[in-house]
Formats: sequence, C-alpha cells, structure tokens
Amino acid sequence: MMTTPPSNTAPPQQRPAARDRAWLWAVLAFVALSLCGMAAFVLAVSGGQLPELGQGPSWTPPAPGAEGPAQAEIQAEAVLAVGDRAVNASAGEVRLRKTPGFQNKPADDVITTVPAGAQGEVIDGPQAADGLQWWLVRFGGREGWMAERSSQGILLLDRAG
Repeated sequence: MMTTPPSNTAPPQQRPAARDRAWLWAVLAFVALSLCGMAAFVLAVSGGQLPELGQGPSWTPPAPGAEGPAQAEIQAEAVLAVGDRAVNASAGEVRLRKTPGFQNKPADDVITTVPAGAQGEVIDGPQAADGLQWWLVRFGGREGWMAERSSQGILLLDRAG
C-alpha cells in the first residue's frame, strides 16, 4: 500500500480568501500613503503651515445657518461716508471685488487684494450683500467693493486718521 506524504499546503478553498485579504491590505496601504503624501505636499507648499492658518484675506464666510445683520442694523452701524479717506484696518490683505458680496461668486469677481494699512477713498455705498455692508472704494487707481466688517464683526475698512 502506498501512502502519500502529508501536504503542508492549505486546501484550495482557503487560498482565495487569503489572496483577497492581501489585496485589501495593499489597497488600504496605498490609500493611507497617498493621503500622507498629499498632506506632506500641502505642508511643503504652504511653508509648513496650513493655508487657513496663514495670512490670507481677512474676511471669512459666516458659519452655515448663521444669519447676517438686517439692512437697518447695517445702516445704523456705518462708520464711513462717501468722500471719506479710508484705510484697510485689518491685520492682513482684504479682497477688492467687482460686485458687493462674497458668497457664490466666480473667481474673477476678485479684482485684487488690498494690503493692510493701505489708504484709499470711498466713492460710493453703502450696499448690503451677504449680511455685510460694502463700500465702493478706490485704492491706488483700482476701484472695487470692500466689506466694512468681516462676518465675525472685525473692522476691515475704517476712516483714515
């Protein structure tokens, strides 16, 4: 009688499951390494800081569901008037726009950014949009709309002293 030596290999029905798990781990490792690579790239490009923590334009959109002040409240809080000399009173750049408001705007609505401390002239306004008060201002020969305050109430545009 002839006997066959015992086999150390697993039965054929168990091999596909092991291969499927190995494939799943390979995909998960690839995804994890890709995410780490993208995070490293963003940190490298931003100089080691996340972009939202850097010195960008000073206004930020309101939180979802937050209500902006009513038009009457905006008019009562006006700091500026047409003809006033104005200054970018924020700690950073503020966007100068073609039209009042900042929500749902195309990228080409931004004309330029106005550096902190820059002085200009108020030529029209105010106009309410997106819960903020906007003034048409001229800075260095460029005209555009700038919010008087950010959505958090931070003063962006003030009367020059």
